[in-house]
Amino acid sequence: MKPELRRALVFGLQFLILFPICLWLYSFVLPSYQELVVGAANLLLRAFWPVLSVQVLADGGWHTFLLAPGAEATFVYGMRPGALALIYVNLALVPALLGATPVPLAQRLRLLVFGLLLLVVFHVLAVTGLVRTWWCLHQTPDDFLCQGLRGALKTSGQLFGVVQWALLTWSVWLPPRRRVASTPKRRV
Repeated sequence: MKPELRRALVFGLQFLILFPICLWLYSFVLPSYQELVVGAANLLLRAFWPVLSVQVLADGGWHTFLLAPGAEATFVYGMRPGALALIYVNLALVPALLGATPVPLAQRLRLLVFGLLLLVVFHVLAVTGLVRTWWCLHQTPDDFLCQGLRGALKTSGQLFGVVQWALLTWSVWLPPRRRVASTPKRRV
């Protein structure tokens, strides 16, 4: 069996074992993770006008509020938890993909830590972007750019995890470069 095929099979088998475990853990980790991400996104949202804020509900959904100076927070819109689960699905996918990547354990752990840190940054930016695009659509419902960005951010939960894994592990899957022996230059 070729080494490339063996590596792919080992990856596939490990992924089949790790992904259900990560999905199971996902349900326990998601509430705390979402609080962390939304808290960081709220800090970012304060940099834009008008100031919007997201509150995580007990069921995992969101309520978004407009914060006007000297006034009470005004409810703008809400999100059901089921719709939000698609945004965060990377939280189960990325650790399974990186954990199954056939590299030495120390390298795998470094990939996992770096990958999860990138995932937090991505989710903070995605939440911020979603809230801002929803506000844009609240103001101008037919805005093509805001509709496109909202759609892209909502589907990013599935796509970004795979892209991130591919970018972090591309060198594992490509054949090693062969060095060409160089001959010393002659002096004339």
